[in-house]
Amino acid sequence: MEIFSKILEGLGYKKVIGILDSNKEKICKQLNRQHKNYRYITIPEEDIRDKSIQNKNISGICLKICILKEECKEEIRNIFQQINGYFNS
Repeated sequence: MEIFSKILEGLGYKKVIGILDSNKEKICKQLNRQHKNYRYITIPEEDIRDKSIQNKNISGICLKICILKEECKEEIRNIFQQINGYFNS
């Protein structure tokens, strides 16, 4: 994400949103400090969708068939409101 941010800054992008998994909170905070004009946020789960990797189950905001989980809908709605507010400011 850091490399993409630098590239986008070099290309002159003024407003950028980066969306990271919940287990990347530390990186998210660091990016927000380093790139004051950009906004980085995390989703409420470890991944965008449920999956198993190397015998570990990873919880996502969507089911494997790309349907948003009911328990994540309100938080995702809030994230989109933040994004809209950022781009409309």
